[in-house]
Amino acid sequence: MLQNIRAVVMPNGKPSFRGFVITALVPAILVTVLVIRIIQANSLVASRPAGVTNPNAAPDFTVSIWNGAAGQRIRLAALHGKPVVLNFWASWCEPCQSEAPVLSAAARTYAAKGVVFIGIAYQTPTKDGQAFIRQHSISYPCGPDPEGDIVTNFGITGIPQTILIDRSGTIVKRFPGQITATTFDPAMQALVKGEPQPTTIATPAASPTPLSS
Repeated sequence: MLQNIRAVVMPNGKPSFRGFVITALVPAILVTVLVIRIIQANSLVASRPAGVTNPNAAPDFTVSIWNGAAGQRIRLAALHGKPVVLNFWASWCEPCQSEAPVLSAAARTYAAKGVVFIGIAYQTPTKDGQAFIRQHSISYPCGPDPEGDIVTNFGITGIPQTILIDRSGTIVKRFPGQITATTFDPAMQALVKGEPQPTTIATPAASPTPLSS
């Protein structure tokens, strides 16, 4: 191949005008090809849908808190670096009523270990939601999802459902239906330690109540 190039650039052993032009153009062509490939690569990365690198990333949201300071709002993204427990409930949901003491006790135990509990109330009027909080002595923040956006974004089709989110913002465990201390506590210990979740399938004490369309 080298001999072929030399034959074009230096026919008869002497430099030619044609050879000079080819010698000048080759680097320019190579640079152009390189630039085009870089642009194509960048376009491919930019066109990838958000969340592809972490399909289990918890969707961000902001919720107004019923049992906090006046006007208090919590944004999930602001809790990055902390383990988070989301509990989706409704005041009219019987399994939600039954599991509330378990969640309240767990919140008191694991709050000292840096875990943040948040209750998301579905189709629950403010008066009924606040009564639910008082009835079960819930100390962790709870607030409404008036438009159902949070429920939809998390793929909730029935309540109660409890979701565990690790420090990186990744959903690591879902508990559809009424939780029990027997299955919930081992999952919480793993969440705090940053360890893999137990592989045992947690059987709910009661199945989730389907959400109305």
